[in-house]
Formats: sequence, structure tokens, C-alpha cells
Amino acid sequence: MYNDYDYPLGADNSSAPWNEVDNPEIERDCEVTETIARKVTLSTTDYVAEEDWDDDFGKCVSADTSDTDWAKEYSNQEYTALELIAKLKTYVEEDIKNTSLNTSKGRELQRLLSACDGWEQVELEVEEV
Repeated sequence: MYNDYDYPLGADNSSAPWNEVDNPEIERDCEVTETIARKVTLSTTDYVAEEDWDDDFGKCVSADTSDTDWAKEYSNQEYTALELIAKLKTYVEEDIKNTSLNTSKGRELQRLLSACDGWEQVELEVEEV
């Protein structure tokens, strides 16, 4: 005959830590939007030169960059995050050709290669500081 009271105190409590069961792992599709920021120095010829006179310094020339297309300048001079990911993918693909996939390096290269896929640029904003 079964008797709960032949067991230690609390053993018959279904919420006791020793009675907990781990949930099995499940997968769900998720959309990830990551915003990253970087400061760079860009050069441009896309500005309006304005002459002015200063009593202390004399003739002065300033640059009005209010209409400068900084996103275009950035794209021409720097790598975007997506371009960097594409370059990384190329390097990883080359490295993986000479690496056994059953090694820790091979598994890490596979992980890097997989992480390079699926990225898209949602927004690019470049502002003058």
C-alpha cells in the first residue's frame, strides 16, 4: 500500500525543486533590429564657400555644409556595417576551405559564417556633428 508519509517531509510536494522538470528547448522566428553608431571624420567638396569680414582677422572664408549629402560622403569613403559583414564572410569562406569542420576552429568559422547571413540595412542616417 502506498503512503506519502513514508517519504521525507515535502517529498510529495509537486512544486519542490527536486520534482521540477526542465522545459525542452523550442525555436521561434525572431526579427532583430540592432542600431549601431560610429564617429568618423569625413571630407567633402560638397559645400558652399562663404566670404565674410572679421574686424580682428580680416577676410574670412567659411564653409556652409547645411546641404552636404553626408550619407553619400560616408558611403564613398567608409565601409558600412553590411559591407564589413560581407568582407568578413569572404574571409571566413576562404579560411573554412583549409579547416576541418570537426575542430573547434571549424565550428567557430561555421558559426561566424552563419552569423553573416540575413542582415539588411533598415535605416542609414549620417549627420554632421
